[in-house]
This record gives sequence, C-alpha cells and structure tokens, in this order.
Amino acid sequence: LKPEMFSVSSRGADLLDVRVCFGRDLFPRSCGVDEDQTRLCRASKIEVPPVTQ
Repeated sequence: LKPEMFSVSSRGADLLDVRVCFGRDLFPRSCGVDEDQTRLCRASKIEVPPVTQ
C-alpha cells in the first residue's frame, strides 16, 4: 500500500481514525478529494491511544 491510499483523521493531536481507500473493484486506490489529508488532520504529530478491552 502507498501513503496516498490512507487517510488519517485527527482532532488536535488525538487520532480519530485511519481509513484505507478502495475502488469499486475492492482493490486499494489513491484517496479522492473528499479524503483530503490537509483538511482531515492538520497535526504534524498525533497521539495514538492504547487499545483497551
């Protein structure tokens, strides 16, 4: 997978979600304009919370 196939959302320095973009054929593809990385996460560093059960 290439970096342009991922989209990261954050609120401040907190990670909200990570998305992988797929085409209709279900193969990974570059994300579109609705997944504009500069709009979804402006942080240069983000905190990844620990996984809890």
